[in-house]
Amino acid sequence: MKSKRFFSVVIFLVGITFNSLYAQKALEELITKCEDRDDVKVSVVKGNNRNNVVTISFTNNPSLEKEIIEAFKQEKSNADQVIEEKDKGKVNQLFYKFTKDNTTSTYIYHPAKNSKGENQFTFMEKKK
Repeated sequence: MKSKRFFSVVIFLVGITFNSLYAQKALEELITKCEDRDDVKVSVVKGNNRNNVVTISFTNNPSLEKEIIEAFKQEKSNADQVIEEKDKGKVNQLFYKFTKDNTTSTYIYHPAKNSKGENQFTFMEKKK
């Protein structure tokens, strides 16, 4: 009986460690992928105070918008804080915050209000 309990605790701890190692992986990969695209504007601010901000802006790209929303959905259960604003099923804003060790990572998505507007996908990282 003790060995079963011990084994269960070990599996639980391995699961937590594995989950924290891969938290926000889909969002990180998407930021990296977007930085290499020609059809988006990328703004990168790297501070010497260990704070970084990357903003991806694009217009009229439904496939990229769908990819961003899917990446957020994949990471929802890993996030420490989730704020989702929707109106009639349409996303108005997504805000996911992850905290690991001394680093806080925040991902925000603001879709365009209309087809001519600009979508913004922002990543902010703050290290203590």
